[in-house]
Amino acid sequence: MEKNSKIDSFFSSYKSIILMILLLFISLAFSFISTNLFILAFFGFLPTLVAISIDKHPRKFLSQIIFLFNILGSIHLFLEILFHPNNIDQISYLVISIPHTWLVIYSSCAFGWIIYLLVPKIIYYFSYSNKLDLLDKLNKELNDIYLEWGEENINVALNEISKKKN
Repeated sequence: MEKNSKIDSFFSSYKSIILMILLLFISLAFSFISTNLFILAFFGFLPTLVAISIDKHPRKFLSQIIFLFNILGSIHLFLEILFHPNNIDQISYLVISIPHTWLVIYSSCAFGWIIYLLVPKIIYYFSYSNKLDLLDKLNKELNDIYLEWGEENINVALNEISKKKN
């Protein structure tokens, strides 16, 4: 079993790297169609390459999130180029030369970084506040028991419990 888990962890840790190598080959295939498409594919997915190099988690959460937001930010540009195949060089040059293109791609990746950084903190906040509510409820019930039984009865019960442990 341990051997299979090592093999699975090896492939899961390199899955995103293999995916990026596949993306590089796809962008190289785009270079045969148009140099501008290669530039758009390669430089458009630089945030994903950075995320892969930074991500040290075994399941590569950061690189997966950034890759998905990178695809979301650039898919409309590739579709625009895809649906105008007769003048692909002109369309791709226009797409690359407009700053809005890079703003959309990189801002979608920045949104992925924000999600990666903020969502765990938000989940922690809600779970922490939930635990504080539970602690307040337990303290209230402890005070109710204290008021119902009185201090002497509680001390006697605690002494009997400590004697049983010894």
